[in-house]
Amino acid sequence: MTTTAAPKVKGTSKLGEKKFSLNVNSKEFLKACNIAAKAIDPRPIVPAFGYIKIDVESGQMTLCGSNSKHLVTTTLSCDEKSAPYSFLFPSELGLKLLRSLPDTSIEISQYQNNGWKDVKSSGGVSSIQFEAFTIRIECGGNSYQLETENPADFTIPKLSGEFVEIFLPLAELSKSIFYCKDSVAEEGKSQEHLEGILVAIQHEELIVASSDNVVLVERRVPVRNDDNLDARINVPIAFASLLPVCSGEIACLKIYDDSIEVTDNVTTVRVMLRNVQFPAYEAMLPTSFATKASTTMDSLGAAISRSTLFANQVSGLAKLSIQDNGFTVDVPPGVYSNESSESVEMTHFEGSEMGICLNCRKVNDILGKISGGGNVLLNMNGRMKAILVLPESDPGLKILVIPIDEEKAP
Repeated sequence: MTTTAAPKVKGTSKLGEKKFSLNVNSKEFLKACNIAAKAIDPRPIVPAFGYIKIDVESGQMTLCGSNSKHLVTTTLSCDEKSAPYSFLFPSELGLKLLRSLPDTSIEISQYQNNGWKDVKSSGGVSSIQFEAFTIRIECGGNSYQLETENPADFTIPKLSGEFVEIFLPLAELSKSIFYCKDSVAEEGKSQEHLEGILVAIQHEELIVASSDNVVLVERRVPVRNDDNLDARINVPIAFASLLPVCSGEIACLKIYDDSIEVTDNVTTVRVMLRNVQFPAYEAMLPTSFATKASTTMDSLGAAISRSTLFANQVSGLAKLSIQDNGFTVDVPPGVYSNESSESVEMTHFEGSEMGICLNCRKVNDILGKISGGGNVLLNMNGRMKAILVLPESDPGLKILVIPIDEEKAP
């Protein structure tokens, strides 16, 4: 079977027609690409999502990375004088190239090649039309060509519908997420409602909380809520890894029916919400206690940290005992008969002597994040009752340590 000859491809070169050209600093472009690439899946289901989409208009580039569920955008100034346009920048090869380039101005151009190619099939050979897109980067007399995709294939649903909007210090939101990210339940452990982080706005407070049934962490910070807005959502753990790309002082937090968006006017993070409700944990937080004791954060943190060296890798079992003359943190002998005993001086004590078994590894992960020193208050109600840890350096932070059964621990 024969076919008619494919028509010649129009263009200025084998690359095809030059669609645009712009100049930008290599290191500034690399920094912006690194930010957008945070949301890209290493193995994207949709090929276009392996690229960074870049929209250029009026001397500004808007870079966007996404895996269809999460999205990060950021902006960067550039030197261009053509009409608005878009292109896809290869995230893997492109970033490797940018890292190797010196700190200088580079020229980025895109070429489009429309043509025909022969395709063999069971019915013979036929000609089909194709589009090929190429990015060309020129730097100091050197040039590099990178294959790319059609920017029209990179589609993100636009946000619509009602939303709750509030402005708050970005550092406070980031710190709250930072405290909570390591106490999220693992996926596939039949705790679907705990596999995310609670973000709530109630009255004039931002509440962030998480729990893995070993510890529960809650942090409350005051926010201005003139409109008396109310929201309670469950965000995936991916939000914790994406939020640090924002670096402004004040953040705008928007909560939609299916997503949360945070922007600092330069960079935006958007994450799809989890479709399960975070449990109403507030009833778990005790309000009265039989024993109250305090010590310095440095002393307690050091004792817990050293105890993790001896504790079981799985259970992290340690015994915390409180007497009127001080704390003790004991790790019982394990498989190799290793054990430890730490003594911690108290700064205050009232109530009766008490002790619980806890996972010192989990507690160490949380205490290690708290800065500022000062005292820490420990409130207890009994051997198999949770212990409430309150650091004075962060009045909005509560850590509820859930006891473990020594007999059932590995």
